[in-house]
Amino acid sequence: MRGAFFVAPRLHRFLGHIRFHFAPDNANLEDSSNGGKVMLSAIHHVQLAMPQGQEAQARDFYSGVLGLCEVAKPERLTKRGGCWFESGPVKVHLGVMPDFRPATKAHPAFLVEDLNALRARCEAAQLRCIDDQNLAGIARFYVFDPFGNRIELMQPL
Repeated sequence: MRGAFFVAPRLHRFLGHIRFHFAPDNANLEDSSNGGKVMLSAIHHVQLAMPQGQEAQARDFYSGVLGLCEVAKPERLTKRGGCWFESGPVKVHLGVMPDFRPATKAHPAFLVEDLNALRARCEAAQLRCIDDQNLAGIARFYVFDPFGNRIELMQPL
């Protein structure tokens, strides 16, 4: 399911609504706390921790199940272990943590085009999936990567 995070036209409309709702193009982005414009404009990537030496399991999940493409880490960072994945604007970096503990509460949430198909892929891979109440206009569930990190998958209704 390569390209599971491709932002299709339907999601573009949804994302456009969110952008307008929170920061319309003509919004005054002045912030008195720093005397200028709001400094944050987007999320570049999400960093998740993983145990040492388990890059193959990371690839199986993030590429094999979620459909992200692995990208090469900068040479100077390869000795640290871990791996990076991307699909369009979605960037997930997995970094090795010596005393690893999974993130079971804090989590990234990804918008997907076909939530049911992705859930079927997760279940076929025997991954733990947990339902939660839908949010207004959004269906969702949680899946846990091979290391126990919680990932939220969401689809606009």
